[in-house]
Amino acid sequence: MKNTLNLLLILLAGVWLMPSCDEIEAPYLRDSVIIDTSACPVPDFPDLVNPEQKVLLEEYTGQYCPNCPAAAVLAKDLMTLHGDRLVVMAVHAGFFADPKSPPYDNDFRCAEGTELDQFFGIGMAGNPNGMVNRKGFSQSHILAPASWASEIELSLNATPQLALQLLLDWNEEEQRLCSHIRTVFLDDMKEDLKLVLYITEDSIPSAQKNNSPQVGPTPDILDYTQMYMLRGSILGTWGVDLASSDTLSFEGDEVIRSYAYAFPGAWKVEQCRVIAFVYHPDDYRILQVESKKIVE
Repeated sequence: MKNTLNLLLILLAGVWLMPSCDEIEAPYLRDSVIIDTSACPVPDFPDLVNPEQKVLLEEYTGQYCPNCPAAAVLAKDLMTLHGDRLVVMAVHAGFFADPKSPPYDNDFRCAEGTELDQFFGIGMAGNPNGMVNRKGFSQSHILAPASWASEIELSLNATPQLALQLLLDWNEEEQRLCSHIRTVFLDDMKEDLKLVLYITEDSIPSAQKNNSPQVGPTPDILDYTQMYMLRGSILGTWGVDLASSDTLSFEGDEVIRSYAYAFPGAWKVEQCRVIAFVYHPDDYRILQVESKKIVE
């Protein structure tokens, strides 16, 4: 018997130009409690039809990495192959992302990317490398580009335990983003789970080191375009609690969360996306991911 539970965590006050916002801890039953949702009114989510497993590829890169442009082409080709079932996030961190002399004096690092790189040890292993749904931690999670395609295919063939729906509401006048995330359990689960919201930006011009003539001029591409770049987070690097191993979530249960965020003026909102995913905090394995442009 399905136990339908609507949890709503609503109205986080975004702090101007800060990468995250605080959470109101108490959960609320959406159907039985009236809440002032004037800042982020909770929308009606569309019906969930044939949920599919989706996959996150984290590509660790940097403007001074000569092998990274070829890896970026591979990531783009994989996105073309798998469509919206594959989400790519480029993390600029480590030595190859450090600002150097012009034209490599841009700083595309962010605190979240640096923290991820240091924790997962990607930069120490060299770039380009990446992770697919952060599987294999802590022994085999770092994947060279040659392994991305097979690991993505394997992960896409898994039966999903969760479905995610992501709805975004952009207030241009107030420069405020409201993110609404609906998590639906597709199996009975009694596990600790966390929710993460990252922001990425596309189409950022820069110089880029390159050793692949098939991609562009060598050794420098002066008019390179950086894509899928991690800019920051709404809920911090490691996110917030979504479910607990102390509580059984039944198949069909759902959790709805809404967050308000003051958008940094330095980012071009029309080029930005929100990436939402749910993961196990014990082994960091991602169960489901969703991504959506802020301005369609």
